[in-house]
Amino acid sequence: YNIENQYGPTHPDAISDGDPQGKGTGHGGHNAWLPDCTKPNNMIDYSNFENAISIENDKYKIVNGYNGALFLEEYTKTEEYKKKEEEWLNKQRLKQLRQQREEECFSIVNRGYPYYNQLSEEQVMELEAWYKEWLAVTETMKIPEKPKWIK
Repeated sequence: YNIENQYGPTHPDAISDGDPQGKGTGHGGHNAWLPDCTKPNNMIDYSNFENAISIENDKYKIVNGYNGALFLEEYTKTEEYKKKEEEWLNKQRLKQLRQQREEECFSIVNRGYPYYNQLSEEQVMELEAWYKEWLAVTETMKIPEKPKWIK
């Protein structure tokens, strides 16, 4: 396939017409466009691809992105990338806070009656306040300070 012979719904290889070789599925294929590879060796024209970045091979750099995926360094400088990175990092921070709340808070407040029965009224009130701060941690993004008497 090339730019003049693009694969699509009307291409002979996409039409199920009883061909003895079993070509085609009858659904028209993927409607794929191929890049124009007729340019010099160090340049591929991706103009058929919407919003594509086209740069000379010796001028692009692949970098690890915010989520471990590989990105063109130029893309990491765009507002789109920066917005996605911020959203992803925020989700990771919330996930970390929830995990920390599970480990540091719930393991204490869920100790049950025998534990609470040993606490003073002041300690119970302090524990309740600390617990409420932990419940709000995904909004405040602030880790509550643990009461000093809790072990």
